[in-house]
Amino acid sequence: MKLLRKLFNIKLTSPNYVTIYIDMWHKLLTTNEQKISWVVFENGTVVIINEQTDYLKAEAIDLMKEWGPVHAGCSAGDFSTLKLDDFPGWLVTSHHTNILTYVDNSEVKTENKINIMEDRATAIGLYGRNKRDLDAKKLNVIHIDNNY
Repeated sequence: MKLLRKLFNIKLTSPNYVTIYIDMWHKLLTTNEQKISWVVFENGTVVIINEQTDYLKAEAIDLMKEWGPVHAGCSAGDFSTLKLDDFPGWLVTSHHTNILTYVDNSEVKTENKINIMEDRATAIGLYGRNKRDLDAKKLNVIHIDNNY
């Protein structure tokens, strides 16, 4: 993570990013058609809860403890990236379908800063995966949205 921070010159979890993460997840996940609840962690990782529960925070933390940590070389290190059309950033998936991480465009500026990663999506995916790992270690919830 230190290498990625140095390459991208990034400071995680500034107050501005906390607002960006909550706003983006709210716009992306709030629909009239489907009821889902979600919990946002400090570095932009969201855990989606598809069923009604009185313990959203506890369930999200339990999922992050089990499925959030990154272990390279196995499915816990897998990710894919999706460039968002309606938002200024990327979604980084994980090996659990209900755990996603948002990377805002302003967090990652790769133009002429790195040559070791030719693929921007891969660089963003690695950065997002590391944000998820950090959220799984810190388990600091910044927002809970209960839609049931």
